[in-house]
Amino acid sequence: MRFRSPIGLPEWTMAGIGLFSLVQLISPLSRSKYIPICLISLALSNLAPRLFTYWESRAEGLWERRLWRTQQIPWEEILRVSGWPGTSGKGFQIDFARSAPLSDRGTIYASPADRDSFLAELRQHAPHAEMNI
Repeated sequence: MRFRSPIGLPEWTMAGIGLFSLVQLISPLSRSKYIPICLISLALSNLAPRLFTYWESRAEGLWERRLWRTQQIPWEEILRVSGWPGTSGKGFQIDFARSAPLSDRGTIYASPADRDSFLAELRQHAPHAEMNI
């Protein structure tokens, strides 16, 4: 199951600014092309991380995708799931530890739009993990 990052008012505002700037860019009445180009770049740089961030629950583990980076954490390596400080209870901090030969520790910060279903998936696939929600 795939869980996407939420898109709220700030993201829709940036999309509106980008669309308005695109219209200004192609308008024959526009005097300057630099301001719309800057605004379109700003909108894309703020929207891209939200649009291309998701977490996927698969049989082999939890997958996180952020732009071009993908990370897979097997279910048995998830140690703890807790609230992500500063997100008003909307996000999760998922701590994991990899076994040898990788022997790595890390954290995934997840803030899915469907928080309850995401938490149910974590509880189903990683019942051994400590849940501090």
